Amino acid sequence: MKMKMKMKMKMKLKQAALAIAIYTMTVNVFAASDGTLSATNSTATLAVSMEVKDMIQITSDDASDTAFSFADATISDVAADGSETAVVRSGAEEFCVFVNGGGGYQLTISDSNTAVTSGVFNLASTTTGVTDNIPFQVTYTAAGKDATQAKLTARGTNAVDGTLVTGFSGYSARFCEGANNLAIWVDLLESDMLNADTAEYSTTLSFLVAVE
Repeated sequence: MKMKMKMKMKMKLKQAALAIAIYTMTVNVFAASDGTLSATNSTATLAVSMEVKDMIQITSDDASDTAFSFADATISDVAADGSETAVVRSGAEEFCVFVNGGGGYQLTISDSNTAVTSGVFNLASTTTGVTDNIPFQVTYTAAGKDATQAKLTARGTNAVDGTLVTGFSGYSARFCEGANNLAIWVDLLESDMLNADTAEYSTTLSFLVAVE
């Protein structure tokens, strides 16, 4: 039995803190010594130094992807075998996280809806007179995406709203040369959708990356 969602849900995926720590490159040149007076040759030396500071940047693989919407999603026939499932799943949103030298970075995923339980991602009603919040799950992986996975945890690791996670490896070239190194999915439970009032729901996810 197919069931249409009665609510329209929009989720904007914001490249938060497109955290590029713009580097400062300082080159110092000093006359360290004078050459000696000679009838044949004379040599002087210059000391040259440079400091390259940390650099990091997160970018989307498709700049046109400004929002993800569950509008008019069908609850049934989501599973690969055609059977009904209790989870409505999104496709993957991929990002490239560049760190100079391929160094490590840490990730924090946050939800703009702050009027709910700490640590839980929620869609908030934007319709006057409706105060529902719909919880949803964010999963992430540093490996390639696989949108056919049926279980929430099968795709990677469940994120906790506002919680910093460490141990990621950045790509050593900006924009990852087409090989993105971070994938994000959003999943909703059928029961949470059916319990919500008819309304429009939205939130904004922010992805903050920082050099380790």
